[in-house]
Formats: sequence, C-alpha cells, structure tokens
Amino acid sequence: MEKTKKELLQKTGACMTINDIWTNNRKGIIPPKISDFLWKLCHNKHKVGTWFLKIRGWENRAHCKCGKLETIDHIIMECLLNQGPAIWDYMESEWKQTFPKTQWPQPTIELIRGLGSIQLRERPRWTNEAYIERITEAIWLIWTIRNNQIFNRKEIPKEPVRRMLKNTLQTKKEIEWIHITKIKGLGHRDKKMLELEKRWGKIMTDDQRPNNK
Repeated sequence: MEKTKKELLQKTGACMTINDIWTNNRKGIIPPKISDFLWKLCHNKHKVGTWFLKIRGWENRAHCKCGKLETIDHIIMECLLNQGPAIWDYMESEWKQTFPKTQWPQPTIELIRGLGSIQLRERPRWTNEAYIERITEAIWLIWTIRNNQIFNRKEIPKEPVRRMLKNTLQTKKEIEWIHITKIKGLGHRDKKMLELEKRWGKIMTDDQRPNNK
C-alpha cells in the first residue's frame, strides 16, 4: 500500500494514510461491487493466475488466453484480449472531449487500489467524481470480459469496445437523469441537471427529455 500512497501523491496530490484509503474505497460514490473488487485487489484475494494451480483440473486457467500467466495488473491494464488498453484509450479520449482543460491522470493498478482517495487538483468537486466514475466503469467492464472468458467460456464480445463503453456510459447517465427528474424543487433539480451534463456531456436534446413540470 506504500506504492499506492506514493502514486496518489504523485498523480493527484492526495496525501493519504492507509486507513484513509480503506475508508474512502467504501464511500458512497463507489458502488458496492467496486468496493468489493478494490478490497480484494488491496489484499491480493482475486482468483487469478497461480490461484488456479491449487485446483485440480483448473490448472490451465492460470494462464491468460494470450498465453501469459495471469496477474491482476495484466488483466486490468495490459491484456489486449480483455480489451483493457482499448478501454483505457476510449476513456481518456472521452475525458478529454468532456473536460478539455483538465488533465487525465493515467490509471495504474496502484492508482486504482486507492481509487476512493483520488483528489484531482482541479475544481469543482464533480470533476473528481467524474474521474472516479469513469474508472469504475472501465475496470468493471474489463473484469467482466475476463470473467466471461475464464469462468463462462464465452467468446470475446464481437461488438466494438467503443460501442460497448458508449452504451455503458449512456445507460449510467440516463439512470441518473431519471433520478434527477424526480426531484421536486425546481432550482435544486436544475442545478443537478447542469452538474450532470457538465460531468457527462449532453445526454439528449431538449425535445427528447421527459416533461418535468
């Protein structure tokens, strides 16, 4: 975890204790499934690589489909078959389009371990939240693709990764949009709507939006 603390400080300026990192990885903006993923990541509890060597009949699963011995770093950051590099490239380009004046801190496995503690130097607050949300979506999609290959024996999705990610982000935006439309206070609702569009970009045109009156 010392490497994680150093990475957070270098890339985001966040000076955190190990206890801070544990606590922040469970905070509200991070979904429970990602909190669980991060806990296993920090404690090396994911069922990858050499873990399969302990189970008779599953030894061949210790190696990635690309032939390399599985590690969590390889799965999330490196493997072309898991589409990790393509997913990270898309997230970076989408970020630069939405936040052209805000630097994209390049994710590493150490930075991901401290995901909940990331504090971008830029303001306002929702810029930081937007970055964390994009990282959570990326790692979960990569992890899902990998698990489908290892456990479900499913082929790599033929759908281009950019379309997969675009649909994933669009769905997330639309769900949040629906929640905002249910806010009764007009001023508060408009504030949340503006923040949503700044974090994610335009979701739909005015004539596509539901009647919120």
